[in-house]
Amino acid sequence: RCLQADFRAGLKDLYCRDEDGDSDDENNALAASSKTALPEDFLMKVCCVSSNDYLKIKGIKDQRDGPPNTFLNVHDTQIPLLRSFVHETTKQQRTIFAKGFVNRTMDFLDRFKIVATDAGNVPSSCLSRQYMAIFEKEINKIEPQITPLTSNFQKNIQSTIQTNLQPALNDGAAKGIRAAMSTAISWGSKRCRTRDHHDSERNGLRWQTYRATIQRLGVYDSFAMGPIDLNRELCDPMEQEFSVNWQQTMDTAIRNQLSQCEVGVQGICTSVNKEIKAQFAKEDTIDKSRLTNMSSAAQRSCFNAVKATFATILSVASDSQRNLNRSLLLLVQTKMEDVYKSALEVSAGKNYFSRLKNAVESTVEMNIEDMFVVSSLKILEGIDGLVKELVKLVSQTEQTIIVHLRNVYSVFWDNQVGSSLSSKTVGLEIQACRNAHLPVLSKLCKDLDMVADLIGIDRRVLELDVMAVNSLENALTQRFDDAENKGDVIDLCDSDE
Repeated sequence: RCLQADFRAGLKDLYCRDEDGDSDDENNALAASSKTALPEDFLMKVCCVSSNDYLKIKGIKDQRDGPPNTFLNVHDTQIPLLRSFVHETTKQQRTIFAKGFVNRTMDFLDRFKIVATDAGNVPSSCLSRQYMAIFEKEINKIEPQITPLTSNFQKNIQSTIQTNLQPALNDGAAKGIRAAMSTAISWGSKRCRTRDHHDSERNGLRWQTYRATIQRLGVYDSFAMGPIDLNRELCDPMEQEFSVNWQQTMDTAIRNQLSQCEVGVQGICTSVNKEIKAQFAKEDTIDKSRLTNMSSAAQRSCFNAVKATFATILSVASDSQRNLNRSLLLLVQTKMEDVYKSALEVSAGKNYFSRLKNAVESTVEMNIEDMFVVSSLKILEGIDGLVKELVKLVSQTEQTIIVHLRNVYSVFWDNQVGSSLSSKTVGLEIQACRNAHLPVLSKLCKDLDMVADLIGIDRRVLELDVMAVNSLENALTQRFDDAENKGDVIDLCDSDE
């Protein structure tokens, strides 16, 4: 509990700005932002583990160096609690993958069932071309509908960046510049830090440690003074300044805008699919029951594909913004390489430590403005590139929709346009193949439905105008019963039922 409270307090401190001239209104806005960034019920998972005691209690490690130091019960070591937490964390990813795999499989079976339950004749080459032309005409309407979504997404995100994040980055750069010299001077202070404590008042390094840290590009783990990262100490003031605005823009705003885009794209899927169905319904040669089944399968397939696509886009956004946030440290470290290089050129001799500190401080002073201003500009360039990449990915959902619609409706023309076989011959061959595989397909569908129930997949109710026709499932059930009566059913699971 103490660690959880300290973690919350540390985050809240990170969200607080320094007290150099912030107005009451700004402070109130900051408080609201902090509340959004850190929910009141948030508690970090903390496991105070004792791996040595755990290994000894379990008999994995011998007790030649003595019995367990603190705990006598395995559960008190909190290793089982940590194991459970890691398992639950990885389980989320496994569940997401499993649901995606089952959904894709069910979408494929939806298309397969349409073919397997079709008792109609194969359309002629002329009709196939006509159906394909109808489909192509409707899918050409997708791009003009997606373009406004991507334009609004880009406009809204860029507006949020210019209004919130860019000023915060500029303020952060200014704060970093103001704090950099005092931080660099504090490294040579006579009030030295310890392994357990250091702050702005006690941040000095002994000359041996100072030199060892310079030799290692500012990062050194000292036995006496603990972990040291001079580059991080320079970055901290700037990061603290823009951390809240970063979270609001690069996490919350992008997530919300992508969510709105997903809703819009799903709406486009529904409207285009309905229009395709309406246009095909005007053709007297297409069975209305079959068309309804195809429309339902197309809608489900598109819905799952778009949902998976936006999950991937969100993951790309999350990973990219995390890398951008961490890039400040790398940029500062790169700029500091010249500082460390010049310091190492100081010759040994009288007053070596003073000359070493002077070399570091004077070089930091020369590079200080370029260090933070250029770094903030590079971060903004990276953000602009990320926004463009997200716009490109959202635009590509057009092809995702087209592919999944075509996968369903292409049964009207695939392998039939320009076919050298007569429609009657092709129809008989297809019908014989369907009848032979129908019992296996029906059993597979039932097994897959059972798997979907076990992992919590709820096949969404489709928002389509479904006519009172014989459904796909009813047609399969009827044919399955006939096959079962003939003894043609194969139990794929080899169950006892």
